[in-house]
Amino acid sequence: MAENQVEMIIKVTDVDKKIRNFQILKEINFSIEKGEIVGLVGPNGAGKSTLMKILAGLWLPKPKGKCYILGCDVTKEQERIEVLRRSSFFIETPALYLKLSGYDNIELYSKLKYGSTFNVKDEVNRLAPFFELENKILKRKAKTYSLGTKQKVSLLQMFIGNPEVLILDEPFNGLDPTTTIKVKELLKTRWRENNITVLISSHILSDIEELCSRIIFIKNGSIILDKNKEELLKRNTVVIFHFTEKEHVDTACRLIKEKLPYVMVETQFNNSIKIHNLNSQYDVLDLLQNEGIKVRDIEEQKMSLVDFYKQLYLQ
Repeated sequence: MAENQVEMIIKVTDVDKKIRNFQILKEINFSIEKGEIVGLVGPNGAGKSTLMKILAGLWLPKPKGKCYILGCDVTKEQERIEVLRRSSFFIETPALYLKLSGYDNIELYSKLKYGSTFNVKDEVNRLAPFFELENKILKRKAKTYSLGTKQKVSLLQMFIGNPEVLILDEPFNGLDPTTTIKVKELLKTRWRENNITVLISSHILSDIEELCSRIIFIKNGSIILDKNKEELLKRNTVVIFHFTEKEHVDTACRLIKEKLPYVMVETQFNNSIKIHNLNSQYDVLDLLQNEGIKVRDIEEQKMSLVDFYKQLYLQ
């Protein structure tokens, strides 16, 4: 490979998915470079999990489309086996054999993936602290686990053996805050040390904002935006107006929505409103002054991913 040539680890081309007469995915196209951590964001039913299943080879793109991971076509059996050996997939919910212990589940997964000589014990000892999993928990049968503990064991499996690619669908669902923080630190450490490639879907937008350098937004089965996170957020600000009187909040909201229909207004706590897409603060100040509404303070904030999501999907 030439020195300046970018290595594409994941490549999705013209992927459609139709079940009966329902179009789940439409003309999905994107590529992910080596070492990128990319977020996949969208509401329920947008097609995120379906796309993840296609990447894992669980579903075929129909009627058309191709998916490549590490240069392998995931729709072809032998190539998919190579992808599964070098990658880890967490799709929707924990997948454990309930009659086996947590440790036995991890051992079975590891030896099927890496062979019978793989040192499972050392890997588990190294990874278990990140997931708050003590030996006594791992010795219990999986059928006794809470959702959160099942999630921990399944996620631990994803980090066994230093995979080159991680594809994670709602990985933090059901995790307590301590474990979430530790798993995110583990993910960041693996990325720094091994330059792994990650595609992650989550409804917890603050996690996507923290972890990802690029975000793909999907709606009704189509990609509506694919953008670098910093470029996406740094060019946008929201403005918060703080009022002296509580009763002025509702009046100000009504007035701004009526006179400035291009903005998005949210009521905040502490006698405040947040405004998106505002061209100039003076547009609002003039309106409020004419109505005798006093503004105590004005604050500009960098837009968060939650703010941008509201603009993109809710306005």
